[in-house]
Amino acid sequence: MNSRAVSRPRRFDFVVVALLLVGGFTPFAFGWVVGVVLLWRSDTWTSREKLIGTLIVPAGLALPVVLAGIGTSSGSCFSYGGPNMSTVLTCQSGGGMPQPVWVGLWIVAALGQLASSSILLRTAGGRASGTVGMP
Repeated sequence: MNSRAVSRPRRFDFVVVALLLVGGFTPFAFGWVVGVVLLWRSDTWTSREKLIGTLIVPAGLALPVVLAGIGTSSGSCFSYGGPNMSTVLTCQSGGGMPQPVWVGLWIVAALGQLASSSILLRTAGGRASGTVGMP
């Protein structure tokens, strides 16, 4: 017996997936938080699917973008001085993990988010057309 509560998705269910993908780019990831709340309030997805949408790469595609920014920063330089002083340039190395590790983290984060969004969209679309089968 199928334990899923199959229902026709509401129009905003597709908006939920969009908020989960790009809502992390809003201030304080507000759009992503709204997406998570709407995800859990919807009866389109099972609890398992809701956990996938919530916990696989929180903050959506914003997290891979942040990882890319962190991984490509090689350090920072500051200059200071005044009209009667010579300018001093001070640089600090970025340190941290090697570039391949950052690239790997970025790939895992991006693919994880795209995979979880794909699962949610496929489920919502399948339920809309009535083609959802056994889990």
